[in-house]
Amino acid sequence: YSPLAVDATGAAKIKPATIQYFYFKRSTSFGSFSLFDTNIYTNIPFPAGGDVLGNTTGFGFGTDASGTVNSQSVSNISYLTIPEPGVYLFEMYQTALCTGLPTTSSNTGQIAINTIFTTANSGSSAYTTNTIFRDYAIARRSATGGIHSSSYGYANPQKLIVAYQSTTVNEKVALFVNYAGGDSYNTPTCQMN
Repeated sequence: YSPLAVDATGAAKIKPATIQYFYFKRSTSFGSFSLFDTNIYTNIPFPAGGDVLGNTTGFGFGTDASGTVNSQSVSNISYLTIPEPGVYLFEMYQTALCTGLPTTSSNTGQIAINTIFTTANSGSSAYTTNTIFRDYAIARRSATGGIHSSSYGYANPQKLIVAYQSTTVNEKVALFVNYAGGDSYNTPTCQMN
């Protein structure tokens, strides 16, 4: 059997036999950021370099010095460029933690954190949300896993899985995290591993 695909002009083609992929494994954590305001977006950086362990798709790297996410101002937006139209599967797994005690407590014992998949056209720095995944950081653990009444020091899983159809050449993709609710930290003591 020869699997069929459709190219950018809409013509039927034989699907390439090789699987294209981009694999990035972050070697250092990023942060320090706050989690208290739903209108503040923290960019998840994707720098070119040793953390890129494979890039047969030909994704490019860039940074917008300033831009917007859903009309909110953001600086230093690290993004990936999708070189050609197609359907791409994005999967991201990371862990969130905040050191110290929360600034405010909502008695939920958790922080709701959004991981946001955004896109922008080539040449634009106005990013819009395509998909939001919400995970929760659960309190009552220290960084070593010991029981603690209100610490968010233990790494809490955060994930994002998106099947995205790019329709233009050099479309930009950027990832962000932001506060969605629950306990909060208004000081820059949170990070992602």
